[in-house]
Amino acid sequence: MQPLGEGLSRICEDLAGGKISLSLPEEIRSELEKALGVQPRRAREIREIFEEKRDSPELFGSLWPHLALISCWTEASAYGPFLELEKKFPGVRIQPKGLLATEGIVTFPLLNHGAALCLRSHFFEFLPEQGKKTLPAWEIVEGGVYSLVMTTGGGLYRYSLGDQVEVIGFYQKCPLLRFLGKDSKVSDLFGEKLNEAHVAEVLTKKFENLERPSFSLLAPAGEPPDRYLLYLAGERRFSPEEMTRASRLLEEGLKENVHYAYCRTLGQLKEAEIRWVEGGAARAFGIYQEVCLERGQKAGDIKSSFLDKQPVWSSRFLLV
Repeated sequence: MQPLGEGLSRICEDLAGGKISLSLPEEIRSELEKALGVQPRRAREIREIFEEKRDSPELFGSLWPHLALISCWTEASAYGPFLELEKKFPGVRIQPKGLLATEGIVTFPLLNHGAALCLRSHFFEFLPEQGKKTLPAWEIVEGGVYSLVMTTGGGLYRYSLGDQVEVIGFYQKCPLLRFLGKDSKVSDLFGEKLNEAHVAEVLTKKFENLERPSFSLLAPAGEPPDRYLLYLAGERRFSPEEMTRASRLLEEGLKENVHYAYCRTLGQLKEAEIRWVEGGAARAFGIYQEVCLERGQKAGDIKSSFLDKQPVWSSRFLLV
């Protein structure tokens, strides 16, 4: 949605002229231009909608008045962008995707219920947070948090996906699961062992009564005193009262990890603090993507995250 507003003039010119001005291989450009055709009426309509409703929550709904459903990621690190998308399409139903892994499909969405385990597609085992023995699907309990182990009909045997899920209920005895994050994504400066799934739980459950900003990232500060910083960006800053409450809730939540709490008791880590990223969520996401690309990730593989163990973010986020 962001590039649509930024490139409005070029998009409308392309529509009106039946041309594509993007840098593309000629054979691809030719095929797309044939499919696109010349659409001066649509170009004029888009311009008029933007002129009339640029700052209105009805803007994107007016562009696609017959849009009835959006299927997208909504859990773990995708929760913030999902909230942003929900605001842009207030009258459109959003269907969360299930948990899809390269190795196999884990869950699929059931409208009004949640994501159901694909129990007839593969064999799943569940490793409890504090346990060493896996459980079959018929022994897991509501509220439990587990790491997923998958065996497939194709011969993949007892493979640990590295995904952590929470059981949010059952539908006709079939477990309904919520993806929390990667259990292998851990930040460990002094033995605190913060993992992304726990941080995600803190920011979704502890902050549920606050208007949580659409961008959230926890990372080491990178300078003395040693502490974690929570970088936030969104349309509205917290008020001083909300900031005080959010800081308290953040520290309470992180201390639910006994290793983090012990490091705080020993004085190895100071209290976590909140930092606001100027320029809003779009700028914060853009910087996050830049850093990921510099680390060698492909653009299509970049996923937003609640936790990063590299102390590089202060110098990147706080420079306006």
